[in-house]
Formats: sequence, C-alpha cells, structure tokens
Amino acid sequence: MENIACALCGNKDSAHFLSTKNNFNLVKCNGCGLVFMNPRPPKEEQIDYYEGQDLSYVEEKKDIISQKSFKKINAWINNSILELFYGYSHLAKSSFMIKIIKYIFITPFFIRNVITGKDIYSIAFKGEGKMLDIGCGKGRNVPKYKNIGWKISGIEPSKAVAFKTSHDMGIEVICGDFETIDLSKKSFDAVLMIDVLEHLHNPLESLKKVSSLLKTNGVAIVRLPNIDSLEFRLLKNDWRFIDAPNHLYHFSPQTLKKLLKESGFKIRKFKFDFRDISGLNRYFYKIGFNEKFINSNKFVRKILKVLNFFIGVFGQGSIMVVHAVKI
Repeated sequence: MENIACALCGNKDSAHFLSTKNNFNLVKCNGCGLVFMNPRPPKEEQIDYYEGQDLSYVEEKKDIISQKSFKKINAWINNSILELFYGYSHLAKSSFMIKIIKYIFITPFFIRNVITGKDIYSIAFKGEGKMLDIGCGKGRNVPKYKNIGWKISGIEPSKAVAFKTSHDMGIEVICGDFETIDLSKKSFDAVLMIDVLEHLHNPLESLKKVSSLLKTNGVAIVRLPNIDSLEFRLLKNDWRFIDAPNHLYHFSPQTLKKLLKESGFKIRKFKFDFRDISGLNRYFYKIGFNEKFINSNKFVRKILKVLNFFIGVFGQGSIMVVHAVKI
C-alpha cells in the first residue's frame, strides 16, 4: 500500500471520507475537494488484476454507447441526424429537396437527443478521423464510430481481452497501461475515456497526455461516476461505484471541471447519463421494494428513467459525461 497526495492540487492535507466494506479508506482533499483512496494498492497490483480478468467479465459489460443492433428505421434516423447536424454527408447523398424533407422529419429526433443527453457522444465529421478508445474492453464503443467512418485504435490492459477485441472488431488494440505507453503526439482527432479515469493512478497527468495526443480542436469524451450524486447520498457504502480497490478516484462535477481545465481542455457539453437506472433499483430494493417486480415491469422502469432524468437536470445524476475540446 502507498500513501499519496491529492492528484489534482498536490495538497497532502485530507480528511476521512468513507471506509469501504472491504476495508479501504477514502479521503477528501481539504484543498480542492477531490475524493480518493489513500492509502492505495501500487500500480503493479492493479495491472495484475486486469491481466487476470476473465472474458466472462468482459462479455457481461453493458453496451453503453454502441448502436445495439438498431432496426433499419432507427439506423436511418441516426445516420440522418449525423448527416444533417454533424457533417457526415457520405452517409446519405441526399438531394436538396430530400434534405428539406429530412430536416422536417429528423429535427424532433435530434432535439430528443439533445434533451436526453445522447448527443454528447456525437462528434462532428473529421474526414478520415482517427480515434483512440482508452480502456476499450470488448470494444463496446467501436461499432458506433467505425460504422460511420472513424479509424479506431484501442488500449486495453488485459492481454486476453486485447487479443479478443482486436480479432472480433477488426481494429488495432495495444495491450498495456495507458499512463506508460508511448504514443505519437497530435496523432488523433478524438479520444474516448468511457469509465476509465477513475481507475488511473494519475488522472491529471493522464488527461494532459490525452491532450498531447490530440490534434488542435481534438475532442475528448469522458464518462465517469459522480460522487456528489443523489444515488451516492442514498446508498453510501452500497453505491455500486465505490468499487474499491478498482476505483481510485471519485470525482464531482466541480473537481472534474477543474481537472479538465488544468489538462488543457474546454468543456463544450456536460451532461448526466440517465439511462442506467441500476443504482435507483438498488435503493428501492434496499427500502423494501420487490426486486423481481421492478426488473420485470417495463412501466416501472420507464418511470425510474424519467425520475433519473430529472435527478440529472438538478445536477445530481450518478454518471457524468463530458464532451471537451483541446485548447
């Protein structure tokens, strides 16, 4: 175990925040408010964990932003949104009149995406853009971008997972630790960090490295849990994202914004992803609701999604997503 100072501001003065069920200690920096594990396992132990990860874990991970086998009509709507609002004209060669008709029909779906936050994952057309997916896992993010023309490379710490993803997805996957891998500067147009930043030993230096890898005006999409969420306040030690010792850092909107600013990014969009309701489910189980009833009742699940949406509107969502640009 190693003792550390705050990775965001360097302050060594911190206060006890939470003791996890498996006896790890979380502290809160008295300087900037960042919550982190201290002391923590050294990096070698964490890398050994990922290397020992079996593929069943990878197969169980939910598809967060990929296109989930959309029916043809849904695929057409999504491609039309990309064509009309993000510059992907190669997806459909439409005449002027067809475009006018499309705008009338497609605009409500685009507005829906903006309201629900789904638009935050969309990136303006970059030509033959190159994308790096850090912590790519089984490649759950790959189809959404590869299918519209992005050239994608991945980084994955587990050899077995990296090999399988490279084979299954047809992309280059580099096996190793992002913080130590040597990559060419200004070689990517976009970088994905989906559920990754909280695992890294030095998030500030990692985001600075991401900035150095991006071309001017390159995009970083970062997704991670919110320690300042209503879900955490309700569940405390039962919150699914405590996940010690895998999650070393716990960000709030304030500390995440500070981290991005210090790393050379300007935030274009900041939203809460309300589609994952498993945390709300867990709270209702805890206070006595029947688990089977909630999981099997589609109406109840829709109500929970609406509730989760409004929790996000008031800045209390459990999952933060940022669309940031290198400055």
